[in-house]
Amino acid sequence: MVTAPASDIRKGVRRMTASKERVFIRTLHLVLSIPILGYLYGPVAQIPQAAWFTRWIAMPLVILSGLWLWLKPRIRRWLGLAPSSSALVSRQRLS
Repeated sequence: MVTAPASDIRKGVRRMTASKERVFIRTLHLVLSIPILGYLYGPVAQIPQAAWFTRWIAMPLVILSGLWLWLKPRIRRWLGLAPSSSALVSRQRLS
């Protein structure tokens, strides 16, 4: 189980666990897919505000959330936010 560093706990910073983050992003992904289905199979394309929301808000967020769920470890590694595998090995040896 991953816990927050003691300095974060003292400051009152609450971190989201990995499982809660996945549930949140999956829910967002599924909920925002509903307007896209309405756009494709329903009358949403004829309603200007709904069509704008679907094209410019829902669709990009669904794409980004899907990519994040799929490629999160690679993106974090590429940005230098995730520890390298050698750092993980050295941490395990210390404990």
